Amino acid sequence: MVESTGDDADDKKFNETLKRMLKTPPKPHEKRGLTKDDPKQKPVGIRKDHKI
Repeated sequence: MVESTGDDADDKKFNETLKRMLKTPPKPHEKRGLTKDDPKQKPVGIRKDHKI
């Protein structure tokens, strides 16, 4: 007979968490409203070799 090492409790907890995750639909990712001042946003329509 196999001795119980306490993994059954971990498995049960994992299975409950997995079931809960599968029941709830994933939240849609929200897109941040980017502004002109946002440093992560690349300027649109300006080429590097364009001279002003």
